[in-house]
Amino acid sequence: FEPSYSEYFNITYHKTYKIIRNSYTGDKIVAYQCGTPDPNITDADMVVSIPITRAGFTTTTYIPWFELLGERTSVKAYTSSFSYVTSACLNELHDKGETISVASGWSYNNTQLKN
Repeated sequence: FEPSYSEYFNITYHKTYKIIRNSYTGDKIVAYQCGTPDPNITDADMVVSIPITRAGFTTTTYIPWFELLGERTSVKAYTSSFSYVTSACLNELHDKGETISVASGWSYNNTQLKN
């Protein structure tokens, strides 16, 4: 997939990874294919293995997009009360303990995201 138009993003494709540049913020994200070596791009703002298998959100805005991508079970943490979440399926995952609410003291290194 290659976007036909983007005002702020530029993507360059390499053998096992992509470099995504945000010209608005200046961020540089390296996304490398799961199972391949980390490309060790030292000036990257973020390096992520794809496909994403675990994610945490600070807002409910992203939830419908993850659900449309079929990645609902990748959502492992939400940094607020689940009373704000309108997805019945995600609320069920929360009830089962597969997704957690981490309203305070959470960081991206938290062990809950590693499960």
